[in-house]
Amino acid sequence: MNRSEKRRKFERFDRSMPAVIMSEKMDREVKAVTKDISAAGAFFQDVSIFEKGMKVKVELLIGNETVNKLTGSCSELKIRGKIIRCSSGGVAIRFYDSYAVTSLSRQLKH
Repeated sequence: MNRSEKRRKFERFDRSMPAVIMSEKMDREVKAVTKDISAAGAFFQDVSIFEKGMKVKVELLIGNETVNKLTGSCSELKIRGKIIRCSSGGVAIRFYDSYAVTSLSRQLKH
């Protein structure tokens, strides 16, 4: 176990989930996929247009058996965050505390 794994407060999960990242500075949406995710943040693969320190909005599509049973469909997590690391493999985003979860079936009915 390396030092960064010892320092983490939240468990990290290797999950590929589709996402859209929007930079408040660039006024642009970028499609992305998570490599791993925790309650505190995520690493997004193959995203290279953002800079460290940028504030972003992230929309994650969450779909698994438990979520589907609870909501009747996939759900969307909307959360704000900050780019904390950029590399050739992607970007790491630390999430802020506030978020919103929306059932996509409810959005489609309206």
